[in-house]
This record gives sequence, C-alpha cells and structure tokens, in this order.
Amino acid sequence: MRPAGMEHDGRIHATAGVGPHGNEPISPAGRGVLLGALNVLVIGIALGASMGHGDVLSVAFFVSIVAILPAVVTGACLGALAGSMRAQPRWLRVPLLLVPALALVAALAMTFGLVSFAAVSAIPTSVAVLILERWTRERVEPVVPPARAHREASSR
Repeated sequence: MRPAGMEHDGRIHATAGVGPHGNEPISPAGRGVLLGALNVLVIGIALGASMGHGDVLSVAFFVSIVAILPAVVTGACLGALAGSMRAQPRWLRVPLLLVPALALVAALAMTFGLVSFAAVSAIPTSVAVLILERWTRERVEPVVPPARAHREASSR
C-alpha cells in the first residue's frame, strides 16, 4: 500500500500536507493566527513610538506579551470563520470578521486604561481583517471563452 499523497512514480503530489481547502500552504485559521500576531507587533510599535518615552521596544514588548494570546486566539477563530464563509458575499464577511476584532481592541484598551489609543489601534486591526477576508475569499476563475482562429482566404 502506498503512503497518502504518493503517485505511482514515487513523487509527492503538490497537495500533500496542505490546508483543508485545496492547495493552500496555510489554513484559514493559521492565516488568522499569523495576522493576529503581526497586528499585535504593529500596534505595540505604534504605541511605543506615540508615547514619546524613547523606549519603543519595551512598550512594544509589553503590548506583545499582554495582547499576543487574545490576538492569536481571536485570529484563529476569525480565520476559521472566514474559511467557513468562503463563498459568502464580501458585504457579509467583512462586518462579521471586523466586529469581533474591534471588540477585542476596545476590551484590551479599556482593561489597560489605554482608551485613547483604541481608535489608533483599530486602524491596523481593520487592515488585518481586510487582508484576512481577501486571503480567505473563494477564488472564482473567470470564464474565458475558447479562442477562435480566423483564417483569411489566401489569394494565389
């Protein structure tokens, strides 16, 4: 018996070991985790730069330590949700992904007394959600009609 993903000539298929939605190297939940972690880093650096203490890295580190777990868990959940709604229209997907992400930003800002930074932190979070929506959207191949060859009558 051959191992899963092996062709008759021993080569591995291109789809072996990829995500559940076809030929994808990263699952939708994995994409959400990645974007959630990157979002935390961007927000941490922005907060550190805007506080003006001169110690951007320590503020970014603190924000990352505090927010990484909620951001990664929320990113995984939103990625899984986005993956399950692949075929839904964009006008439905964007609000369903954006509202929980912005709610997390507001909750963390209120918890740590950084409400004045919530609006600024909502910008990279919104961008991350829009990237996630686009990255997990169902790809519809355009229907291209077959080409027709026109032969001109040759004059001899």
